[in-house]
Amino acid sequence: MIFTMLTPQLANAADNTIIVEPIANSTGDDSLDPLSAGFSDLLVAYLSAYEGLEILYREDMHRIWQELARSRSGLEKTDTLRIGSLIQANTLIKGGFVKINGTFQANVHIYDIETTKLKYSLEQIGKIENVDTLASSMADRIADRLLSSDNAPRSKSIDAEPLLNGHFMKGLGYHYNGLYDHAIAEFMQVLDLDPARADARLWLGRSYSAAGERDHAQIEYRRFLRDFPDHEDAESVRLALQ
Repeated sequence: MIFTMLTPQLANAADNTIIVEPIANSTGDDSLDPLSAGFSDLLVAYLSAYEGLEILYREDMHRIWQELARSRSGLEKTDTLRIGSLIQANTLIKGGFVKINGTFQANVHIYDIETTKLKYSLEQIGKIENVDTLASSMADRIADRLLSSDNAPRSKSIDAEPLLNGHFMKGLGYHYNGLYDHAIAEFMQVLDLDPARADARLWLGRSYSAAGERDHAQIEYRRFLRDFPDHEDAESVRLALQ
């Protein structure tokens, strides 16, 4: 996925330069971490589709920090608000999500970086298998607050990554709700579009396993190890094959 990169010298180019921190998994269930990453990526992608919004996220912040460290003698690494002030970003978005009776509830908080004050909070609730739609709706609401009504309609194209993430997120939602056949179909759509998606291959295997289709699960796990032998989940997959 491609995000706009602003150097400190170019930070004034946009009226709304926004830092988006990953939306945290606040459920206490580590197995839902992929939902956190997926929802965050989708939210950034949909926000990036609006003219007038410049989005800084993850790799952008790391690269900006490296640039600031090189250009400012004695600069110490500090929190996101401080870095945002240095690069003249004006808005910080952060938040978390919880799962309540199979329902996905995301809460985001929008801060004014100059004053460090909370401007407002938004809540989006829906089914976990529809997380892509929830991210899109949340982005629309945030953009509506940050932009005038004349600028709010999307005018930039969204790249193919949200489509892939949409299928992936639906797959996770189906998996966590025990609808493994539906999950398998979604993960297979991701892999049809992008065979190099390690996460989809991994969860396809897990969904086959959870559905009791051990032979299919082992086929997918072996493909995963063949294509991604150094992946952080490779060891757990090796154990699953034993």
